[in-house]
Amino acid sequence: MCKTSLESNRKDSEQAVGQGINKGILYLLAMPFLLVGTVGGLYWHRQRRFEEVEERRRNILEN
Repeated sequence: MCKTSLESNRKDSEQAVGQGINKGILYLLAMPFLLVGTVGGLYWHRQRRFEEVEERRRNILEN
């Protein structure tokens, strides 16, 4: 599909179409990394907070 689009628009403005296709590819490539990073960051933050709460509970029970 990308190849067909580039070949059909080659006569008009070769550089503009190529830049648009490249930006689209980078956008599609970045989305999985952003999603995994967001989910991983939320999990890490939640896990760290859970450990802090557990440590407070242990301290209260020891005293």
